Amino acid sequence: MKPARLLRWCIGSLAVWFALGTAFAWGSQQLSFEIPLWLADFVRWLLRSLYPDWTPDAYDIEAWTNSLLIVSGYLIAAVVVGFISVFASKRLSSRR
Repeated sequence: MKPARLLRWCIGSLAVWFALGTAFAWGSQQLSFEIPLWLADFVRWLLRSLYPDWTPDAYDIEAWTNSLLIVSGYLIAAVVVGFISVFASKRLSSRR
């Protein structure tokens, strides 16, 4: 693969990752109007184990949970784009 084509491929993959990650993050925020209790309990336990002197309130739990959903959306998007990119790269290189 030529350097210019590789650069275009990387820029395209980054753009798709950002768009898909934003869609996943936005979708998880819209679909999770109420945070599941197991997730809120996990975040509360995690915060209490990290900061024993701090007692988080409901807004702290919600903020940390939303951040966790955003990060997980971008991680899922990275895995999806990575697999698709490897599959497409092998398929395009086998044509030649």
